[in-house]
Amino acid sequence: MLQGHQSWVFSNRPHIVSTGTVVGPFEAQVPLAMDFDLLHENLWLEQGSYEKAERKILEQACHK
Repeated sequence: MLQGHQSWVFSNRPHIVSTGTVVGPFEAQVPLAMDFDLLHENLWLEQGSYEKAERKILEQACHK
């Protein structure tokens, strides 16, 4: 339940059931690169602003 403008209160403790990792070119160069779900060569993702690209990255991570 939303409490105030930005805080959430849960009746039950939330649990992490899965993860998704989307990374850029720097992370793609490290030895653990194959452990990430999705690698991008360019973090702008053909978006007009970095904020729009960041939103797309978050959406991609949620769908993994």
